[in-house]
Amino acid sequence: MGGYYSYDPAFRLTRHVLVVGACGSHAVPATSLLTQRTGLAYTEVLRGIEHRAGRSITEVARTLGPGGMDRLERAVLRTALAEQPHLVAGADLSLDRWAHRRLLRPACVVFVDVGLPTLLARVRQDPLFHRDIGRHAPTRTLGEARVARLLERVRAQRRYAQIVLSGEQTVRALSEAMRRALLEREVLVPAAPATDSGPT
Repeated sequence: MGGYYSYDPAFRLTRHVLVVGACGSHAVPATSLLTQRTGLAYTEVLRGIEHRAGRSITEVARTLGPGGMDRLERAVLRTALAEQPHLVAGADLSLDRWAHRRLLRPACVVFVDVGLPTLLARVRQDPLFHRDIGRHAPTRTLGEARVARLLERVRAQRRYAQIVLSGEQTVRALSEAMRRALLEREVLVPAAPATDSGPT
């Protein structure tokens, strides 16, 4: 069976892969699509936080504050990195935090960059971005200056990346570019073909 729930994936990872970018960069949906195409295990950090907290990401940010968000992010990352190598995607993660970098040291970090005009257009078209961006400072207004500040902060994470990809493309094209880049670095490799150990 192929796809996300495959027990016989076509590829395997030689180490963990963390994909990061701003909300609206297509980092998360492109990673999700890659898991569907390869059968690799996958963790999305924001959804992991919501699952642990039992509430939306905006409610978590409002009630727990930055410190609580940091603790939940580390808990999700620690759980993911304790398992077999797999894909981890997070929008607006801060790798500047020493505890995050220590956890992610063994991982291959992929940064998805996107320009402000593209990001603004996507944010204004999709209300889900309002929810995710609202984790930083919940409000009904997402003005250009505010989105620009968020993008500047997220772009500071580029210096931790081994791979930088453009988010100025479709989700499908970005997913394919991610697959090729991971193959070139031998982080993603074809899985060994299954062998029939039964009687002949």
